[in-house]
Amino acid sequence: PRLVSGAAGLPRVCLHIAVRRCKYCVGPGETLLYKMKEFAPDMNWLRLWAANGNDDGDERTETVDDPDLLGSEGRFHIINIGPIYKAVQGDTLVSIAARFRTTVKSLLQLNPDVASAEGLQVGQDLCLIPCTTWGQS
Repeated sequence: PRLVSGAAGLPRVCLHIAVRRCKYCVGPGETLLYKMKEFAPDMNWLRLWAANGNDDGDERTETVDDPDLLGSEGRFHIINIGPIYKAVQGDTLVSIAARFRTTVKSLLQLNPDVASAEGLQVGQDLCLIPCTTWGQS
């Protein structure tokens, strides 16, 4: 094919990209403290360490032994940012947020494929960062 300018054009290609839910690629120099402040600023970075301190059976994720050394090797690491919850009949984002002491806003930010609070489907996987400290919202 040729473009309007007469230059040769490239063929169109359609790609399907699968993004793994509740995973994040940490770059060089990033720390668990930095990432937790980005994902849930009112929570403790130890939650991320707890989610990544043991082998999760996924060969692509890193087991974090020392949170200060995470980005010091000059390479990228894939970490877990929270558990995955599978929606059941009767679930809404409001009810899930209440159950796990988080917010609908947080659920929507962590799950960009959910267009709105009404867009939840039965069986859909949701990434969430639950809150376990009373008095926080």
